[in-house]
Amino acid sequence: MVTPIRQPVAVPDASQVSFEELYERHRHSVYRWARRYCGADPAEAEDLTQEVFIKLLGCMTEIEAERAGAWLYRVTANLAISRGRARRALLNRLSRLLFAVPPPADPADTIEARDELTRALEVLGRLPPRERVIINMKLVDGLNQLQIAAALGLSQGYVSKLLTRATARLRDHGCEVADD
Repeated sequence: MVTPIRQPVAVPDASQVSFEELYERHRHSVYRWARRYCGADPAEAEDLTQEVFIKLLGCMTEIEAERAGAWLYRVTANLAISRGRARRALLNRLSRLLFAVPPPADPADTIEARDELTRALEVLGRLPPRERVIINMKLVDGLNQLQIAAALGLSQGYVSKLLTRATARLRDHGCEVADD
């Protein structure tokens, strides 16, 4: 009697996930990040989100499923920088965040606060794109230098240098920036 040779059954690697699964798991986060870095324009955020996932599709064999979220965050931030649209993104995002705070009771204080906000947003808008995104990651996202460096694939020293420059530029224009 001849016994058939059994072929080993391939067990799928737990670290490999389909593109569709990664897309469903991370699409809302990527879109939210895109809105933050490209502004309130939904069409612009959708374009950036699509570009991020096109890059993911091209790199599927190189990315571990557990690290996909960090990779997507990094790619989203880098694409926003390279597009040069960080100015509009930061202005819109900060405007929404700052106007969500209840206005002062006195109308004169309200006018003064809006004037200060407008001036601060103009100063932020003049920062170079990479500095704008990094200062946004620090002030809005609450990331520290090590986290920013890891997310963007930069050295911690370079991130420190960019944060120092951005903070100095903001202070030179009369903006208060909290030291951590």
